[in-house]
Order: sequence, then structure tokens, then C-alpha cells
Amino acid sequence: MVLKSTLLLLSAASALAQQTPLGASCLSSPDPAGCCTQGEVQGEETVGGVNFQYTCGFAPSPSKLTGHTVATAHECAELCAQDDNCFGASWRTSGSSARGNCFFAIGEDFESKETSAFMLLARAPEPVPDPPCLASPEANACCTDGRTGGEELVGDVLFKYTCGSVPTPSKFKGHNVASAFECAELCAKDETCFATSWRTTGSNARGNCFFAMSQNFDPKSNNDHMLIARVIETTPDPTECEAENKQCMDDKNRCEGEKQVHEAAHNQCETDKKRAENAERECLRNTNEITEKKRQCREEQQQCHEEKAQQAIQCQEDKAEQALINQHCQNQNNQLALDIIKQRDEISDLQSTITTLQSTLDNLNSTYLALNKECKGESCRAGVVNAEQRDDGCILPAGNKNFKIYYAKLDDPGAWDLGTPKTPSFADCAQLCARTPRCVRFAWATSNREGTCWMRSHGQERKPTKFSAWSSGQLV
Repeated sequence: MVLKSTLLLLSAASALAQQTPLGASCLSSPDPAGCCTQGEVQGEETVGGVNFQYTCGFAPSPSKLTGHTVATAHECAELCAQDDNCFGASWRTSGSSARGNCFFAIGEDFESKETSAFMLLARAPEPVPDPPCLASPEANACCTDGRTGGEELVGDVLFKYTCGSVPTPSKFKGHNVASAFECAELCAKDETCFATSWRTTGSNARGNCFFAMSQNFDPKSNNDHMLIARVIETTPDPTECEAENKQCMDDKNRCEGEKQVHEAAHNQCETDKKRAENAERECLRNTNEITEKKRQCREEQQQCHEEKAQQAIQCQEDKAEQALINQHCQNQNNQLALDIIKQRDEISDLQSTITTLQSTLDNLNSTYLALNKECKGESCRAGVVNAEQRDDGCILPAGNKNFKIYYAKLDDPGAWDLGTPKTPSFADCAQLCARTPRCVRFAWATSNREGTCWMRSHGQERKPTKFSAWSSGQLV
């Protein structure tokens, strides 16, 4: 990214650097103002893989108050290159300060201000690579804007393209494809294809993509085509460097031998030194151990006398405390015996009350069963399909609901607002009502001939008494 306030400044620096090269790196000069002498105030150098543009008499603003103290402007730029958050720095070209001579800019979008004592070091904008052109729908896209060739990766194969050239000899019959990329892709999939030509202008019935006939092709000038050739890595001949390799290995082996001799002597010296140091430490350790053991022995004897006296006192106190505990325990046992007698009397009274309540509960349960049977009716016979006279008043289960059957009884034909679908039987009609939301009543022709299930969402509280050609069921 080009910093907002230094765009023109850095562009001018780049142009001037190309016009007036300085030769050797001035950033590494021991003279702090080495890049700003002889009228040269701008330039560009690469430090740590990063391009820096320097401008004398300027510094980034804002910048960090505390800086680094380094030997050269090159080291200042190197520190900035190693920090991904550093986009610019100022290098002191004259004077000195306890705060340092290399100060990083704060943020990416810093301003530049004039100051005679500093030089601005700014990361140069990253060059914008040419966009891939082989996949362009324009046949001549790779050969415009002054380009004459380049390299692109197609799949996992690297191709080099050259404008105005064809491989010879090439196959007479070609392929018709949409782009140079597809032409290269066909060649990449064919292991026998090492190059192809792509027609950049005009057309031909034989195609626009022609493979070379062998690996040993010759490029030939042709303004209507572009040569697309595989980039084949070559392996150097190891015999060319055989003598140098042998001499290098001999020097290495001699160096390794000398190194081993010196290392053995050094190791022996270190071993002897460690033995002497260990013996000295062992002697000192033994002396300290004896002194420490004597001190511990005196302390243990004193502690033993003190513990015996304390144990005698503690023993008398424990005896007195145990006598109190025994008396308290006896008092608790007497009180517990009285509590047990009282609780037994209470249990006897509770058992008498439970017997009375159980008798009352049995009477109430019998009364409830009689009332429930009278209110809800008895369960219908097993396997009811169509209602009969004997089913009047019984409870028919359907799904997770229960319906009371009123055989040949219906007082209010009314509107059946939940539909009148067809069902095979009275029992199926009850099942359908149980599955239908808000359904509380259904009716069915007692003759069992019509096959219609009449359903409604109201009238659950009515009890049909009038004779009718319809039997009904109500949700209970």
C-alpha cells in the first residue's frame, strides 16, 4: 500500500534512483549521512528481502518516542524489515539523542514531515504482477501492452509462452478450444506433448491449438501464433564438478580429523577440570553434612525433652476431659430412653389414626367409583365396529380420547363444521374425530349404509335423548 502523504515523494524517489544509481550500498556506510552527501537525497535499496525508499531531510509522523540505537541506516532498515508492523522508520543523520537513532513510524498511513536531522526509510510499494492472460477470452491477450512472453502454471505444469512463434514440426490437425489456457491444459494432460502453438489472430478450419510432433522441436517465427512450451527442469551433470567435489571432501575430512583431535583434548581438559571441581564440592559437602547433623542432633534432643513434658500435661488434661465426656454420654443415654418411650406412644396413636383414615378412604373410593360409573358409563364391549342397541351409554376409546355412545339418539342435527368425510365404520369415525383438532362430537347413520362421518366442534355438554336415525358419540 502506498502511504497517503508520501505517494509523490516515493514515486519521485524511485524514478530518481533509476536515473542516478549510487553504486555501493550507502545505507551500510559508517557515516550517518552517507546517503545524503554529494547532492543525492533519494534512492532505493533492498534490505532483508524488502525494498526501502530513502529520502533525506524527512521523517515519518507520528513515530515512536523511544527508538533503537544501531550502527548504520542499513541496520535500522533491517530491524524494520523484520517487524511486519513497521512500514517506515526515521534514521538520524546528524546529532545524537539518548532515545536512540532509529525510530519506527506509528501505523501504516503515516505522514512525512521535513526535518534536516533525519532520513525517511519507507517500505516501497509491492510491484503488481501481470494478471494471468492464458485464460482470457481474447486470443491475443498475452501479446498486448508490449508483452512478448511470460510463464504461467496450468494445473501442476509450468508453461512458457512466446508471442510470434510456433514449434516445428507440429501436427497438421489441431484442436478447437476457447482459450490459450485450454490449449495448454490439453498439452499438460498429454505426456507426449512438450509444446503447442495457439492462434492469436485469424482462424483456420483445422483448429487453433496445434501440438508439436516431438520434444526436439524448433521455434519458428509466425506473427499469427504464440508458442506455449513446457518448462523442463534440467539436472546438472555431476561429473563436471567431480574434481572440485573430491578436493572439497578431502578438505572436509582433514578438517573433521583436526577438529576431532582438538575436541578430544578439550574434552579431556574439561573432564579433569570437572573431576577436580567435583572433589572439592564433595569435600565441602561432607563437611557441611557433618556440621548439619550435629546441629540437628542437639535440636532433636531438646525437642524430645520438651515433647515429654508436654505429653505428661496433655495426658492429665485428656483424663479429666474423658471423665466429663463419660458423664455427658450417660446423661444422653438416659434422655434417649425417655424419648424412645414417648415416641412409641406417639407411634401407637398415629397407627390408630391411620386405621381410621384408611377406612374413611375406602368408603370414599367406593362412592367415587359408583359416581364415576354413573357419570361416564361402562367401557364398551371389545371389538366394536358399528354401534348397536346394547352399546348405548358405553365408553368407546379412540386414539388417546374416550367417546360416550348415544345409540339412535341425536337432538340437534345442526351444522357439522369440521367436515363430513367418508369412513368405513362407526369405530373409524370415532378414530377420525379423535385425530381431528377441536372435534368433540360425531354422528353416524344407524343403518351403517351411508358411510359418512359428521364431525363438529361444539355441543359437547348436550346429552341426546330423542330417537333419531343417527347414532352419535361425545367426547368425555
